[in-house]
Amino acid sequence: MCRQKKGTIYVDLTERFLIRSLKGNVSIFVLFDNNTNAIPVQPIPSTTNESIIRAFTKKINYLTAKGFKPVLNVIDNVVSKAI
Repeated sequence: MCRQKKGTIYVDLTERFLIRSLKGNVSIFVLFDNNTNAIPVQPIPSTTNESIIRAFTKKINYLTAKGFKPVLNVIDNVVSKAI
């Protein structure tokens, strides 16, 4: 059995929406914090590096403000281009 390192988070993007949402978003940035089982998500207006990094920073700041400090980030191929 493989033990996961404390502070591990996983990030991913959903596929682009078929149509833009009423608030102008095209995808959802998903983060999973393994220790707390928290799954904070952030709708994003585009899949540009700038939007992805902004969503990532916002969710890391959210976890840090709650007292959880991520130390290992496991990312998928799409997100890894930006982060």
